[in-house]
Amino acid sequence: MIQPPLLLAALLAQPPPALAEAFTLSVGPQISVNDPLLVEKGLGGTVELPLGAGLHLALGGTWYHDGGRDDWSFLQAQLDQNNHVSGSVSRMRWRSDLAAHWSPFTVEAGRLDGHLGLRTGFGLLRTQDDLALLQQEGDPYALATETELHTTMLWGLFMELGGERLRGRVGLERMVWVETVSSTTLELHRNLMLGGEVVVRWGLASREPAPAETAQRTGDEERGS
Repeated sequence: MIQPPLLLAALLAQPPPALAEAFTLSVGPQISVNDPLLVEKGLGGTVELPLGAGLHLALGGTWYHDGGRDDWSFLQAQLDQNNHVSGSVSRMRWRSDLAAHWSPFTVEAGRLDGHLGLRTGFGLLRTQDDLALLQQEGDPYALATETELHTTMLWGLFMELGGERLRGRVGLERMVWVETVSSTTLELHRNLMLGGEVVVRWGLASREPAPAETAQRTGDEERGS
């Protein structure tokens, strides 16, 4: 199996042809969909630079809101209400990542076009343990690893639909990292993140008319004169 960093390096090694646009900016919400204890919500943005052949280099960042009990899943609420216990609750605070976006599949219909693509890369993630919920506020081992900065690997799929400069994007990605709990235990996290973004493209090259269109336009002008 090809690891995401190796795939990212292979994609970036492709020679870039003439660029069609300067850069792409996207902004939108994000939510975790497979954490059994927390439903975490964030707002993120991405800047993409074109490398040609449907390939973009993307630099992104996301801030996650701490909603307290409002972020609890049904399972966590039942554990707290019935048994007064909790699992290992670690909240994501922010993340940044560097990834490659590759869109090999494109469908055009008039002024609209759609893209189906792959996303893979790596990044950094800041997490914070909920020591009050874990009842470990005075535990020196828990305090030592209350906040951590992790390296992450990520990969996923995305779909875009819209016009030349403005479009919408929906993406689903897996983000993997290893966390230290209470200075003694290692936990593997494999969060599945669902996101939606508004995508704006700037600096598009002007479309050159085809030779047939140019000849027809010249002939129309001569007949009109």
